[in-house]
Amino acid sequence: MRVYSLDTQLDKVTGVEKVMLDIHHAVKDEYDAKIVGTIPFDGIREEHHIQQDEYIKFISAALLNVVLVIGVYFLDKKTRFKNLKRIYKELIIGALFGCSAIYASLFGVKIWGATMNVRDASPISAGLIFGPVAGIVSGFIGGGFRALTVLWNPDSAFTAVACSLSTFLAGVIAAVLRKFMFDDKKAGWAPAIGIALVLEVFHMLMIFFTNMDDAVRAFEFVKVCTLPMVLGNGLAVGIAVL
Repeated sequence: MRVYSLDTQLDKVTGVEKVMLDIHHAVKDEYDAKIVGTIPFDGIREEHHIQQDEYIKFISAALLNVVLVIGVYFLDKKTRFKNLKRIYKELIIGALFGCSAIYASLFGVKIWGATMNVRDASPISAGLIFGPVAGIVSGFIGGGFRALTVLWNPDSAFTAVACSLSTFLAGVIAAVLRKFMFDDKKAGWAPAIGIALVLEVFHMLMIFFTNMDDAVRAFEFVKVCTLPMVLGNGLAVGIAVL
């Protein structure tokens, strides 16, 4: 079998996708060659053509998580909400933070059909601050919604498995840690941030390891999204816990 390979710095060559396809079409009759995947040049440039309003949406989702925490505390102190049984409180809180996770899924920084977001902060906050049931319910709603986004946004399928599973597990892990590590009490500021950072790194690894058949695209996505998503989710949880 005769094969050829092309190795180039994609983010430094203008029109690289066209070049690769031209080479492929020129030699495909002489070589057993196949283009297994391409990334549009505009999708991997350093600036990624991300608009300022997308960053504002990203930050607004993080702030919503904090506002919800304040709102729930107010309800529990000033309204009849405080008279509900704990299980009902946590179910309601889980649903609220699940909606926050959905908001983060819808309003983030879009890259290659996926969305760079702070969705995981919602189930983590719910689980660590308000209780295990709240965390699991929030993670289930947020992760379930992320899985369903492929129905109207097929491009999001690339990270669907990793993102939906990571969000659900974020809620479950936060619930387990609160129950067994923090004696069913609210986690402290430093541990909460640490947990959020570790879970978000796990999220990034999941994206890479569930897309090994297109490792180049997965690596580029993880390279771009890791820092803002790790810091964004960490800060959203850290501020909420204060």
